[in-house]
Amino acid sequence: MTDPNTSATTTTSTATGKGFELSALVSTGGPRIKLSTFTVTCTATHTQTNANWTFGGMSGLTNPPNPVPASYVSPIKKPDGTALANAVFNIQNLPGDGSVGLTMLRIDFLPASGISGQVTLGHTSCSPTP
Repeated sequence: MTDPNTSATTTTSTATGKGFELSALVSTGGPRIKLSTFTVTCTATHTQTNANWTFGGMSGLTNPPNPVPASYVSPIKKPDGTALANAVFNIQNLPGDGSVGLTMLRIDFLPASGISGQVTLGHTSCSPTP
């Protein structure tokens, strides 16, 4: 695609989803996490990159502040306060060469959950176009 204002080539990378549900923490007394929609977009021209994300219909997680700071952490807890996982929003990878990587949400399981690993939701990246 060509931007009529710059005659430069624009590329876009997009990750979208709908109906996401994570029930892994329910058996340990944690919440069922749902997002009805999400979109993560990265757009690049010859001179710049830009990445952003949106979501809708989230439950089971505390809404992050607006604007969301980079790598914002929100604990996912049982009703008794035990942290089972961390929801990390707005993870940015800026290597310094003009490219950008953006992850909307990563859920890192903590030892109290009895689950290892992580779940990544909505990731994209792009680099300036030649």
